Amino acid sequence: FVFRTPAEAAEQEKTFHLSSKRLSIDDKYILYALKRKAAQDNKSSTLGQDGMRAIDLMEFDTGMEKTRRFHMLCLSSMKGFWRVLARSTSSAKASAVEDLLTKLDEWDNALRNAIIEYTWMLEKYQTSAQLLRMHA
Repeated sequence: FVFRTPAEAAEQEKTFHLSSKRLSIDDKYILYALKRKAAQDNKSSTLGQDGMRAIDLMEFDTGMEKTRRFHMLCLSSMKGFWRVLARSTSSAKASAVEDLLTKLDEWDNALRNAIIEYTWMLEKYQTSAQLLRMHA
């Protein structure tokens, strides 16, 4: 059984499941394959691309995780910079200045990595609503 839309597959699954309470192993596999295909089609449609393969979904999830990690590192280093600045007194010590410069370097590296990841992801998945929201 091969269906073009997940709705057709779901409808056939319902009728097939209701017609027989005890299914053979072949029928169970068909139901499994239909559920898997419907789930994959549903997930790929939310990414803005139709007909994605499982490896593409895994690549998207990994890219989003990496992008999110760099984004959060950028935010935390910016927060650390302001904390160090707030703790330092008006007579800036050499260690405070070094801490500030270290935080700025961390922020710069994280920002550069985040921009690289966002650019790569946006080139590959330009219609993904999740990615566009996160980038905004």
